[in-house]
Amino acid sequence: MPGPFDYENGISLIRSMNKYESLYLVNIKGFLVRQLDLLPQNIVFRIDAEAFQYGKVNAGYFK
Repeated sequence: MPGPFDYENGISLIRSMNKYESLYLVNIKGFLVRQLDLLPQNIVFRIDAEAFQYGKVNAGYFK
C-alpha cells in the first residue's frame, strides 16, 4: 500500500488523491478479515516499494 498508511493496523490515511480518496480511514485489514475469513495476524501491509523488493528476493532474483 502506498503511504500515508497505518501499516500496523491496516488503516488508510491517504487524502487528496482521487485514486484513493474513498479509502481514507477505512480499516482495510478488518475488511479483509471479514470478507476472506482470514486471521488478522496473517495480513501484513508493506510499503509498495518494499513489497516489490520482498517479492523479488523471495522469488530468487537476487542470489
